[in-house]
Amino acid sequence: MKKLWSRPSEVRLARERPWLSRAEVADLLRLEEATLRSWATQGRGPRFVKLGRGRSAPVLYAKEEFTAYVADPVGYEERQANDREASRTATTEGTP
Repeated sequence: MKKLWSRPSEVRLARERPWLSRAEVADLLRLEEATLRSWATQGRGPRFVKLGRGRSAPVLYAKEEFTAYVADPVGYEERQANDREASRTATTEGTP
């Protein structure tokens, strides 16, 4: 695992922050970052936030979402699919 922080204050801040980078999530799941990118296009894996547009925009994962995903990957993805379907249904019901 590569060293992400060099000073004690950076380590403390890293522990306190509620987000993980794509590289950190890939490392924790023992996957390639490309796998996470692929999952994102398929609607799989933990939810994330993309900061900006384009392929090079940084992606962050909430630790809370990551923890929920690791605890029950199948159930987590089923809940996500149900949420997406409910959102689509609510959107289409509101259109004439």
